[in-house]
Amino acid sequence: MKATGILTMIKNRMSREKLYTQPDYWDAKAVELEGTAVSLWPNNNLNELYEKEHFAFYESCVGNIENLAVMDLGCGVGNVTRYFAKRNANVSGLDFSEKAIEIARKKSVMYPNINYVVKSIFDFYEPEKYDLIHIRTCLTVACKNADELDKAIQNIAGSLKHNGKCLIIEPIHSNFLHRVLKMNLQEFKKILEKNGLEVKETRHLHFVPARLLLSYFNIPMFITKPIYHIGQWIMNTLGWQWGDYKAIYAIKK
Repeated sequence: MKATGILTMIKNRMSREKLYTQPDYWDAKAVELEGTAVSLWPNNNLNELYEKEHFAFYESCVGNIENLAVMDLGCGVGNVTRYFAKRNANVSGLDFSEKAIEIARKKSVMYPNINYVVKSIFDFYEPEKYDLIHIRTCLTVACKNADELDKAIQNIAGSLKHNGKCLIIEPIHSNFLHRVLKMNLQEFKKILEKNGLEVKETRHLHFVPARLLLSYFNIPMFITKPIYHIGQWIMNTLGWQWGDYKAIYAIKK
């Protein structure tokens, strides 16, 4: 990312409540960027490490998902949707960005077990249809306040079968790092519990100083990887749980 790109990012962040909640912003990202940068950060080497971390979390929580009904909410260009499809689940991907879904469909032609739909998360409700619902970096940019989050979670919980599983990876913050939704982790978990989702596990992901240092430039892997692992060591060994993203595993009671 060039300096002009950083200035644009800062400008966008200052108008985040207006921009991030509009499909036009994500349509533009889908067209302008490549790889996982559409959904994550300009540094695709860092994104590769992050996605491995995400996939390891999913596998530790859900196990075998063959033939299960899975919904990927806020699917973007379908990176996670295809991950679930490769594991032989019957997957639906939902996003309000038409351009992102267009790219997702092109990238997914080899997967007959994927169905994509253009729709807002606030319009999603399919009673007791899914064994697993996955959400990544969607709720904290779509929801402006606790009431909107409560509405979205109510529909998500209602769309899960009994004992259905929910995987959430979101940048949950009540400080300057927040996206649109400004809320701490405990408040977020209370809304999950209120709507019948029992939180089984919470993890901190993406050590904040390392993420801030690495994410905005396409830094080579030989530099990105050791800094990333130092951040992981600080969080996992020293116990400094300062992750930009939080991973939550919950089950519908």
